[in-house]
Amino acid sequence: MTATADAVNDIRDALASNQLTVVVGTGVTAAATGGTATATWRGLIEHGIARCESSGARDKAWADRARADANSRYDLDRIVAAEKATDGLGGRGSPEYRQWLAEAVGGLRATDTVVLDAIVALADDGALIATTNYDDVLAAALGWDVVTWRDPTRLQRVLRGREQAVVHLHGHWKDPESVVFGASSYADVLRDPGAATFLKTTVYARTLLFVGFGAGLDDPNFSSLRRWMRAELSLSDYKHYRLVREPDIAAVRHAPEERIEVVSYGPDHHDLAPFLAALRSGVAARGMRGLDATPYNASYTKSAPGALPLPQRIPDPEATRELLETAASLARIAALAADPDETAAAAVAGGGDRLDEHRRFMFLFAEELAEVAQMAGRYAELDSAATDHALTWARRLAEISRGEH
Repeated sequence: MTATADAVNDIRDALASNQLTVVVGTGVTAAATGGTATATWRGLIEHGIARCESSGARDKAWADRARADANSRYDLDRIVAAEKATDGLGGRGSPEYRQWLAEAVGGLRATDTVVLDAIVALADDGALIATTNYDDVLAAALGWDVVTWRDPTRLQRVLRGREQAVVHLHGHWKDPESVVFGASSYADVLRDPGAATFLKTTVYARTLLFVGFGAGLDDPNFSSLRRWMRAELSLSDYKHYRLVREPDIAAVRHAPEERIEVVSYGPDHHDLAPFLAALRSGVAARGMRGLDATPYNASYTKSAPGALPLPQRIPDPEATRELLETAASLARIAALAADPDETAAAAVAGGGDRLDEHRRFMFLFAEELAEVAQMAGRYAELDSAATDHALTWARRLAEISRGEH
């Protein structure tokens, strides 16, 4: 089995378990809008510089220097260009900046929906959709609302599957102060507790599939996200995936600590939509909430009329043991978080800060923890597939609870 086949199977498993997050880059919007310049990060910078010059906010000499930065091969230079354009437009809180975003980004419309339709199909199967873009192209295709990193309550609802919305990791044009126009501004996101929690939860509890991030360096925002993942995921057992064309494989490099594997979707851009469609092959949309826990109808057969139901596949005893041990460990954390004697609970947890972490963890994952506990309590009835599925969730919850980030 090739590395790509292994990756495809892992992505399919994540989709089947409602654990897939598709992260969409500028390449998708650029293709959908017929190559509109402002759909790309570099094109948007140049458009902003041109607006500064044409409005008289900055002179030609300034614009020439800013354009040289925008077309540099180095991320830092292009970040400087983006910040120059933002400053020239009056900053993120100014009316000029708001109007420019509305014209340059808010006006983007899809004319080619082939890849968008494939992403919509993945969303229909339960994938969470996120993007580093600022536009409405994905939301329009999906018929969904948008939510930015500045709304942690709605982010939590989306993560729990209680609301359908496109998650704009770096902001949306209708909320100019949410727009992260340059990697240095990414610190704004990381300083926000709700946004940081959402990012950490997503990369630890789900599989990320990066689509529309080609071999080029046109999106320093993606570079900053990668740096953050490198710092957070160096010890993680789980992988995330980035789709690129076959000819670009050699040009794409990821540090092992990022836990991002590069996967070819084919030799040509036109191969992307069929590749995404193939990920759905044989996948039934189901997640922790999709498993029929009472009874496990899909997991049992009858050996004879009137006979007791027997598991189709007997689970590995080691997997069952690990499930029970991990569920017990999670139950102990839940008990500490619920203990009204805060002093005693803090002493057992290892301090007040650690107890607070346990309580935040319980708040975010109360339903998932309850379902893992329920399935562990019925371990004797689980077949191999159900045991593996519950164990996957238990491991990821345990990883988050240990603060390995």
